[in-house]
Amino acid sequence: MTAKDLFGENQDIGKRLRLTNLPARRFDRKYRLIGEEMIALPTISELRRIAQSLATLDLILMPEWQYRYYSFNSKWSRDEQMASMRDGCGDEWFLLFHRTGWAGLKGFAHESSAVAVDGLSKGLQQAVPDIYKSFSTELAFRWESTTFCLWCAADESSWQTPAELEGVGTGADDLLGIIGSGPEGYHRFAQDYYEREIDLHVVEQVFQHRVMDATIVSALTAEITLDDIQEELTEIGYPQ
Repeated sequence: MTAKDLFGENQDIGKRLRLTNLPARRFDRKYRLIGEEMIALPTISELRRIAQSLATLDLILMPEWQYRYYSFNSKWSRDEQMASMRDGCGDEWFLLFHRTGWAGLKGFAHESSAVAVDGLSKGLQQAVPDIYKSFSTELAFRWESTTFCLWCAADESSWQTPAELEGVGTGADDLLGIIGSGPEGYHRFAQDYYEREIDLHVVEQVFQHRVMDATIVSALTAEITLDDIQEELTEIGYPQ
């Protein structure tokens, strides 16, 4: 299957995707449909807090950066903050927050059926509106490997995606599911991935952005202290 099979043969793929850029089917204020997948995406401000919480918890639970899933850089550039997820097996997403208020999110699920669609990655990149150009042209986001992307304008609460890929699974539901699953979702993930008992109440405190202190750190790990992570907490932008 090719991108033209999905979007037609007579138009440039990116242009065709722009023409089909309609708000996805609405389930409630948070849920959107991507292809045949339902995922939860909160408002930009809430999403930023969640991404910072995920990165902070991974920072405490895993001192070695290369083994963490989630990261957040509040000083990515003068005008931007960036969150990311990498699972070490080829799946990843990148999330950009711009100073003017908009945000963009793209990802790659290496086992999704969208991988087999020739030209899809380029088509999705071309479909992103020009106002989000710093997102769609960022080399670090590996646009050559893309199965889904979304964006949200500064004055909107609804996220948009270039098109509904009929019958093609993008993998977005699997990779983004933790965003809408709250502290309980991260707690399940972390206990499985890090193979240790983790206090759910402490995870909830981090999701609430309680000011970081030695009590929170020691409740999650005995391997590091608050002093060990202060510099990275500053990079994440988590309250100290």
